[in-house]
Amino acid sequence: MKYYKITPKILIWSILLIGFILRVVFCFFLNLPHLHTDTYMYFYQSNALLRGEYINYAPNGYPIVIATLSHFIKASLLDDTLLWINIIVGTLTIGLLYKIGSLIFKKPKIALIASLLLALYPNQLNYTRWILTEIPCTFFLVAGYYLYIKNNNFLSGIVVGIASLFRTPVIIVGILISGYNFFIHRKVSLKLLGGLSIPLICIGSYCFLCTGKFAITGNETVNVVYAIASYTKATNGEIDWNAPKRHPEIKNSSQAWKAYLTHACKYPLEFVKTRLNSFWELWGFYPSSLGGTRTVASRLLIGVCNLFLFVGCLWCLWKNYKKKWIYLFLIPICSLSSIYILLVSMARYTVPMEPFMIILTSWSIADLTDLYPHRNRKLSV
Repeated sequence: MKYYKITPKILIWSILLIGFILRVVFCFFLNLPHLHTDTYMYFYQSNALLRGEYINYAPNGYPIVIATLSHFIKASLLDDTLLWINIIVGTLTIGLLYKIGSLIFKKPKIALIASLLLALYPNQLNYTRWILTEIPCTFFLVAGYYLYIKNNNFLSGIVVGIASLFRTPVIIVGILISGYNFFIHRKVSLKLLGGLSIPLICIGSYCFLCTGKFAITGNETVNVVYAIASYTKATNGEIDWNAPKRHPEIKNSSQAWKAYLTHACKYPLEFVKTRLNSFWELWGFYPSSLGGTRTVASRLLIGVCNLFLFVGCLWCLWKNYKKKWIYLFLIPICSLSSIYILLVSMARYTVPMEPFMIILTSWSIADLTDLYPHRNRKLSV
């Protein structure tokens, strides 16, 4: 009888197949909804782009994708096409995480654990079936990291910049990667910063041509207003969607930030309480019911997954706090979390951060199960 050795290559292709099939099932075979409130806003903005106009509200990266696809496919096929894009880029993200793990740790075991966790992770599967920005943004952010680790700084900057067109706070991740690069190599990477700026300049310039104002996104004001509303109306971390109506006096971002800082200074204890509520909504072990749309089971599942990643990341940090590579992975986790906690938080905002938490947790799993001889090893990056 002939026996075949199960190689890492066979394992990763098997994991990719599993991840792909599960994502297809979530999108097309569970009779789950695909359209979110934000989805309609993206279609509204894409229609403006098709008319040669520009709506400076939500980030226009996803509306650009929708508008581009509208030139090539029928409107009746657009939703399914966007879901297939989610499935494909979500599966590619699994492969990219494997590549990143292999490059950093030089052995495939941690990389295989990370790719398997990402393939099976409930939040990643769930948001694949939503026509939202989370899955494409995650793909471009992870791809940007892969290119950076491969020392392709210019292309890495461009790809992270594209990710920020889907979710604007990702800009800070690109800037901090540049800071990390300066700390490691003692020089500014103009290629990285130049690449990062290209997508932002392009979208900002088009906004200027259409509106007379150079801007990347226009919803900063309303997001700050949502954060202010938590001072004046207890929401336990949930967003008060009527906040803009209750604060008509706030008309621009400078007024919004002034009101935000005024409330923070005037009511410091309330500020801390509401920011803790925001943290709990983002990473808590039993988040809100989201206006009654979440069941107890789903809230518990989110909590268990968050706890799992938190413990895994803390163990990895404790064991590797002297290693430079761990701080590269902590950049998106800490920076994006801080922004959302200071403003408004939703459970889906964790999706772009999860691959980086997963790879740290995979190191911890390997360490605790003796799969990886981490001691006295020199790691790259």
